[in-house]
Amino acid sequence: MQNLSKSMGLLVSLMLAAGCGGDQAEETATPAEEPGAATPAPAPAGGAPAAGGAAGPEIIAAGQQVYAGAGICFTCHGAEGVGTALGPNLADDQWIWIENPTQDLQTKLVDRIREGVPQPREHPAPMPPMGGATLTEDQLQSVAAYVASL
Repeated sequence: MQNLSKSMGLLVSLMLAAGCGGDQAEETATPAEEPGAATPAPAPAGGAPAAGGAAGPEIIAAGQQVYAGAGICFTCHGAEGVGTALGPNLADDQWIWIENPTQDLQTKLVDRIREGVPQPREHPAPMPPMGGATLTEDQLQSVAAYVASL
């Protein structure tokens, strides 16, 4: 029981420090562009992969930067994507929320990141839409490509 209390304290601290939270009433809402928000720039030279295709090294590298920076993904999934007590391993072949990962994993990851995970199956921390970050469409595509590459 003491470990659970410590884990929950760590969870709350990390969520507050990383801004990884959100109003649970908004958990099913799809993030909309704010009025006056800039239109996302075209995809980098590596480009987002075509449906079912693999991303190029440029988009994967851009996604790694988002993962470790603006996306704050490392907070719950670890620096190398191997998971923590708060979030699952993204670097193995086990997908908790992705069915048939060999079929268009990129699109499935984009959808899961966009929607979040309000009711986790195996970890204590819910993942708000976009992980609690504000990501452009290009950042979303690139971080999904990076996660798929793990």
